[in-house]
Amino acid sequence: VPECDRIGIGAHMIWPNTRLASSEEFFISYAVHPIAPNRSFVDLRVRGEHDADPVPLVAQARSFIDEDIAAC
Repeated sequence: VPECDRIGIGAHMIWPNTRLASSEEFFISYAVHPIAPNRSFVDLRVRGEHDADPVPLVAQARSFIDEDIAAC
């Protein structure tokens, strides 16, 4: 596996409403489901190593998502 794929950040859109994000610490999937013209439901799932500390793991995942929100 190339070094950039092992330690870099990956972001992929696999369907119009489903995104995947990965780093060496986490793997995230999130699907956005419209529920009204101005509201959506987000199904967010964060996965990490079985012995990962959840506090920094979720903080890093949140930072990644905040970058997405700021870009939009």
